[in-house]
Amino acid sequence: MDANAVTLSLYVAGLAGVLVVQSRTRLEDPAGDAEMAEAAGVTGQKPVKTVTDTAALTKGFRHLAGLGLVLAYAWVCDRSGSALGLSQTSKRFDGGIAVLAVLAVAVPYAASFEPQGKSAGFLGNGQTDEWKGWMQIFLVFYHYLFPSPQPLAVYVTARIVVASFLFMTGYGRTMSAMKRAADFSFYTLCSMMLRLNLFVILLAAVMGRQFCDYYFSPLVTFWSLFYYALHTLGRAWSPAQRIAFAAVVCAMLSINAARTPGRLSVARLLFEPVSFLVSSPVTSLDTWLFRCQLDCFSPLMGAIVALNTDRIRALLTTIEGASPAKQRLMTCALAAGGLVAMGAWVRLVASVEAGAQVLGQSCAVDQQCSQWKKCATSADPAGCVAARAAQEEYNYSYHSVLCVVPVLAFVLARNLTPWLRARASTVVAFWGQRSLEIYLLQYHVWLSSNAARILVVLP
Repeated sequence: MDANAVTLSLYVAGLAGVLVVQSRTRLEDPAGDAEMAEAAGVTGQKPVKTVTDTAALTKGFRHLAGLGLVLAYAWVCDRSGSALGLSQTSKRFDGGIAVLAVLAVAVPYAASFEPQGKSAGFLGNGQTDEWKGWMQIFLVFYHYLFPSPQPLAVYVTARIVVASFLFMTGYGRTMSAMKRAADFSFYTLCSMMLRLNLFVILLAAVMGRQFCDYYFSPLVTFWSLFYYALHTLGRAWSPAQRIAFAAVVCAMLSINAARTPGRLSVARLLFEPVSFLVSSPVTSLDTWLFRCQLDCFSPLMGAIVALNTDRIRALLTTIEGASPAKQRLMTCALAAGGLVAMGAWVRLVASVEAGAQVLGQSCAVDQQCSQWKKCATSADPAGCVAARAAQEEYNYSYHSVLCVVPVLAFVLARNLTPWLRARASTVVAFWGQRSLEIYLLQYHVWLSSNAARILVVLP
């Protein structure tokens, strides 16, 4: 067994052990019960009966069996060339399949858009699960339908999806810390880490990969640990001071996001000593730096919204309690503000793409641009260069700061009226509750371990 497998096994065993010990401690009678019983005239103690919950054991074994079948299925698909004789093919966009896929999601969404009860409200569980479901469905379409390099509009949407997941990470961790200030404990941390990492660790072990090869889990784990430490070790600070500290850290991490050699990179200084944790033969340290720097402000945005949730809900309550005329006026004002911001952002993205098109045409003539080597064998070298240049320009010049615009615009649109806040799609929310597992499995099932190609099951 290699060192990586041993480390993963110890990690899982340690987390599980802490959870078991902490659970048993929580179930014990509180201190002082014996003295209270003695004071009430009760002498002696009744023997404690040990009861085996057969139903719980059966349910546990059933879950383990299901997990084993999922891992076995992923293994077979991942090695389909030798195991099943299935083939792979290069991805290509098919408009007919795209339309059918959109309809396959839109119809159930409309049919299941219904009141959510207790999970309703501003960024309630029903709404955030639905949001995660939409984003995960888009990522499946993105990976299945669009060959690389993708059109800028599609690529930017994928980047916004990643930013939105991290936005919810910062939002969720900060809300948990505020609601459970006295109980944001080590037990909470272990539960969170086990939920985020257990499946990916098992999948990595079965597939012969490493933990850092799976994009979302390492990234969300890192930012979850950061905000856990911020809200526990920094408990003596006010919430505003904690967020100010997080903002400074994010600003330092974002220095030299293009990772130009010879220039200061705080992220490289921070992660190079632990490169064995965040890099592998498949995922380079440079890839990890790109990922953590590109979206470093997204969880910070979520934390800021969490700190101001009470104010936001008070504003929405004020609008809801106003007269119908004032309701329409304030709602239209908010909608207009969101549309103006989104219009400016879309115009910016369009200008980036237009500039890249000019670069692509000139590069196809002199072949001196940095993207030419990757695009020389493409069927459309000029288009390939333009797409890659546009992605680089957007990533390194705009995304980390300006991704706040579409994320907050979606939050605003989704909560604009009481009717929208009270409802969510149970079908899409179902997929959102399993978004991590869907994301991890798609590389080994649909994409068969190669994101540039797709598995052919039905020719």
